[in-house]
Amino acid sequence: MTVKYADGDVRAVGAATEMFDRLIEGMVQFFQTGQIMVDKKETIWVAEILEAAAKAEQQPGQWIAIQ
Repeated sequence: MTVKYADGDVRAVGAATEMFDRLIEGMVQFFQTGQIMVDKKETIWVAEILEAAAKAEQQPGQWIAIQ
């Protein structure tokens, strides 16, 4: 994935191979303790990235802005 920031900086972002392992671990901890491990703003930011990724699949080669 390539990310273009508002200041024009462009960076390649590699795959996060441990992402799902950490997600499941965090979910289990939440259900065991009720403690939220991730800030709400970060959760919204990730959802925006996933939405943009889905749009990008439909529009190959085009920049997709994250709202």
